[in-house]
Amino acid sequence: MLSNTRQRLYDVFPKLYQRFGERISIAGCGIAGERGYCNSGVVFNDNANARAAIQDAAVWFSVGSKRLKFIIIDREGAPGTAIADTTLFDQGRKKLLDALQTHAVTKPKGALNTYGTDVLINILNEAGGLPTRNFTSGRFEGAGKIAGEAVFAGNKERLGKEVYNHACSPGCVIQCSNTYYGKDGKEIVSCLEYESAWSLGANCAIDDLDDIAELVRLCNAYGLDTIETGLPSGWRWPPA
Repeated sequence: MLSNTRQRLYDVFPKLYQRFGERISIAGCGIAGERGYCNSGVVFNDNANARAAIQDAAVWFSVGSKRLKFIIIDREGAPGTAIADTTLFDQGRKKLLDALQTHAVTKPKGALNTYGTDVLINILNEAGGLPTRNFTSGRFEGAGKIAGEAVFAGNKERLGKEVYNHACSPGCVIQCSNTYYGKDGKEIVSCLEYESAWSLGANCAIDDLDDIAELVRLCNAYGLDTIETGLPSGWRWPPA
């Protein structure tokens, strides 16, 4: 189905759920993909909330250039996958699950469940590897303001409670997908990943989470890849 409208994906997704049901999965492109922009991306739904999540790879040529808007899959009645050795599979699954749920990074209320992938901002900044001002520097003076710790603290202040992250796909036990809330307590975007924070933040010398979250929301709305959009936005700082 090809759309000639200028509707944002946040407006289109609810209509797709209304038409095809709540248990569908969606992949496709936004306006950027329809127009063949090289910084567009493939869009996926996030559970049943009709939120758009953009893949890191800008593969517009496989969707928008083929005049394809959405691929919609209804998982109702799907056959699933047969397991050759259920006992062995369960043993491996339990071992992996136990490891993930006890490690400081991946356990419930651990680093990823609390701060999301944006926890890497401070880590990479300390190591001197945070892409800053079009990669002219590896450290950003505003890193602490845009890191996952700042997202968590800001949400707690605005909502009056601690907000831990959720699973972006069914069955995920790490649950690192965060939600960023505005000053009015309403959701701005979900989620705000490390890649988006450095590309639209440190790379462009922006240290305001509200501004970064709004940029991510707009990228999601029009089907733009956040990395590929942030990189040319930082070109005002020519490499040395």
